[in-house]
Amino acid sequence: MSQKKKTVTATKTPTVKSHSTKTFSAQTKGGLLKPKESLWERYAPYIWIFGVCWGAYVQTVKFEFTGLDDSFFLVVYSQYFADFRNFMRGFKESGVLDYYRPLLFGSLIFDFQFTKTDPFFYHITNIIYHLIGCWALYKLLLKLKF
Repeated sequence: MSQKKKTVTATKTPTVKSHSTKTFSAQTKGGLLKPKESLWERYAPYIWIFGVCWGAYVQTVKFEFTGLDDSFFLVVYSQYFADFRNFMRGFKESGVLDYYRPLLFGSLIFDFQFTKTDPFFYHITNIIYHLIGCWALYKLLLKLKF
């Protein structure tokens, strides 16, 4: 007696409706049912982080440059920031005053290409960098299960 092997092909992930309004997916480890996340549940933390960062720092877009190194670099070394070729060169060698700050100078070069010395764009990009850092920290804490 020969037995034929049956081949099973799955065409769609089965879902099961429970008595609540959540939809459950059967595609989990150990065969246990796990609730699917809605779009809001998935992206709510990112929206909250954006709201907090934007709310805390949006007022800075109306500010001028400070009397510290930002105005000093942009005024004294404007020719360095005007040349976009210095963007990649800044990762290989020290840029201004023998400082090796490739991300800072890269950001200043990028901003200078668009607005020269208008502080609005510089402040917007700094908010965006801060936001990216907060999202990265959130993802790291999720990975660490903190």
